[in-house]
Amino acid sequence: MKDEAYARELQAIVNDRIDGDVRVVSVDIVRGEHGLELDLAFMPDRGSVRVPFDRNWRRLCGYETPAAYAPEVARAVERASYRQLARLRPDAGKVRRLPSRPAQWRLLLDALAEEGTVREVAPGRIEVAWRDGDVVTVVVSPDDWEGVLSTLHDGDVWLYLVELIGPRDEDERFVVCYQGELVRSTREELPPVRGRARERFLEQALLDHPEGLGWTAAGGDLS
Repeated sequence: MKDEAYARELQAIVNDRIDGDVRVVSVDIVRGEHGLELDLAFMPDRGSVRVPFDRNWRRLCGYETPAAYAPEVARAVERASYRQLARLRPDAGKVRRLPSRPAQWRLLLDALAEEGTVREVAPGRIEVAWRDGDVVTVVVSPDDWEGVLSTLHDGDVWLYLVELIGPRDEDERFVVCYQGELVRSTREELPPVRGRARERFLEQALLDHPEGLGWTAAGGDLS
């Protein structure tokens, strides 16, 4: 499928998935810092959001079809709409007072330490190791972290990082900063690539057990 046709079909599917009055009114393929991106303009908030659109990146993520990519794009549009509405609030001009840069970094390290053993291996590069030997590398600069922190409510840093690191796919070995957010990824390079270990396991299990899969309530093992 050509990129233009993919984009048009994606727009239609996303509009079917989004809740509320928000609708994507146009999609444009543009060149971004990390390759091709899709610029989606939405109404009634008069906002827009960009998502990765490079063909090879889509292949790596398993987004060969618009239907496969649509849930992620719909979430991106909904998040952008929420941020747009927040900017229109009467108190939107207030500047949030953040801790000093060293205190900001300590918040990050302390929150990560709740999840595992933390080690700064290089500037802007933190390894979080679990007892089973599993390691996740967090790649974020102090500037990027300040941007992320400015979007969080007080006391939400630990919860934000738990939700980010906890439910990841086992091949998501990195957490990177992309478009102002920390995102799980299988690689350090941007844009991030979502993990597919669980998906591939299920695909292989279906090949090995064409008669069907059985799952135990306790452990989720194949029977």
